[in-house]
Amino acid sequence: MDQTWSKADIHIHTTYSDGTAGVEAVLEYVATRTDLRVIAITDHDTIEGALKARRLAPAYGIEVIVGEEVSTAEGHLLALFIERPLAPKQPAATTIAAVHAAPPSDDRPGLHAVPRPHRRRFALRHPHPRDPPWRRFLALDAQCRVYRPLAARPRRAALSLSAS
Repeated sequence: MDQTWSKADIHIHTTYSDGTAGVEAVLEYVATRTDLRVIAITDHDTIEGALKARRLAPAYGIEVIVGEEVSTAEGHLLALFIERPLAPKQPAATTIAAVHAAPPSDDRPGLHAVPRPHRRRFALRHPHPRDPPWRRFLALDAQCRVYRPLAARPRRAALSLSAS
């Protein structure tokens, strides 16, 4: 298998949840207006749009990772490289275990990430401002890593996952 490096966007919504563009429009935009060659469709609590995008992606010359933004009891969690939808409103630890136990997609294990970990309103709910959501996930899963994104606000931490 030929492997090359590419930039990727791993958090894209379609009209299968709260996105504003359909699957075909997203694929067309990515293929013609960006330099991305890998994307993940991560609609809220469904993988239908991601499965459709993966079927159509070869015609656009891009790779689609099947994903889902799962609503857990503690907030949202991205699940990547999955083949079946995950049950919503479960404890985050249960959802993380389900992501890793899911049948692998293309021989890749399931991965999880916290979307927008720096935005309290959208990330995991937590009881105290000194207990940010990414700390809770570090306690739940040793594979989570904290990194400083190259963004306008470098002090804000986000999560990165290792597949080790």
